[in-house]
Amino acid sequence: MSEMSGNILETRLLSSLEKVFPDEELSAQAWQTGSMLSNEVYSFQIACRIRPGAAEEHLSGTLHVQADPDLAPFILLRQVVPVPSDFPIYEDHDENVLRAEPGWYPDLLRPLDGPLTVSKQWQSVWVTVNHDKRDIRPGRYAIRLSLSAEGSGDAEGVGEAPAAGTFDLEILSEKLPEQSLIHTMWFHTDCLATWYGDEVFSEAHWKRIGQYIKTATAHGIHMILTPIFTPPLDTRVGGERPTVQLVDVWKSGDSYRFGFDKLERWVELCRERGVKHFEFSHLFTQWGAGHAPKILASEDGETKRIFGWETDAAGPEYEHFLDQFLPALVSFLKAHGLEKCSWFHVSDEPHEDHLAAYENASR
Repeated sequence: MSEMSGNILETRLLSSLEKVFPDEELSAQAWQTGSMLSNEVYSFQIACRIRPGAAEEHLSGTLHVQADPDLAPFILLRQVVPVPSDFPIYEDHDENVLRAEPGWYPDLLRPLDGPLTVSKQWQSVWVTVNHDKRDIRPGRYAIRLSLSAEGSGDAEGVGEAPAAGTFDLEILSEKLPEQSLIHTMWFHTDCLATWYGDEVFSEAHWKRIGQYIKTATAHGIHMILTPIFTPPLDTRVGGERPTVQLVDVWKSGDSYRFGFDKLERWVELCRERGVKHFEFSHLFTQWGAGHAPKILASEDGETKRIFGWETDAAGPEYEHFLDQFLPALVSFLKAHGLEKCSWFHVSDEPHEDHLAAYENASR
């Protein structure tokens, strides 16, 4: 049955590719069967609402899951929470979009560890099978989901038969091979420190970095943006991001020394959590490669910024610095077996009028 209803509740099983908007009628067709490899992750949704015409406007509902004991521990439920988007897309988009207007868009997955507030607007719960990517015994499984209402007072229909549906999942004996695609999503350690209020590279910060890297690799991200110097990304000209510099620098006249202890810890942490490739942060600023990133150094016992927006990327001072830094970095990479899995950025988002500066930086 494509749509299940008690006297007061409606539910519909849906593909994970569908989007359930709270302010429109649900037109997506029911999705009740699927298959997966034994070590794969599979997701689908169950949409729900109070049926039109019911007296109740809001109810507290409980979503129950019944599944084979071999499968039940591998099932995770999360509520799909709409979030506000005031600028969802640029005006010159094509027609292959669901919406272009500001509004509430389903986005956040919040752990469902208690009652679910159900209203007359459609919403959905995200059902994930094998979120930890373990090996599950092959076979055919029935996952029964039932939503029961727990209202207050004497609301008509509350306490009657729950809305329910069954999803049939076949788990195949074959396994998903190890990912060969190199996949990165930029990883900003300064944002973690700012959001959680951790001192940069304190033990609390390192712990947080490890947790997020573990989550990244669990979702197929095997390349990590590595801030040898603070990434000069999405920063207004003349401004700067919080300092997250993994390489220590000591300056004495025209000579530089480098410390790689934090970078070594970073590499070990990443490898322990499944990172295969390292992309080193940009050695030149975004939008044209015209300047150096922010670099701090210790000089005469004082830590100071020695390069930044005021530094000409093609100037002799920064070139002299790179002539000393890059050989030291390459030696570190070779000593740690990283020479074949390291990637370097030149500049982000250069345009045609930046060709000369980009060419110089690349050279």
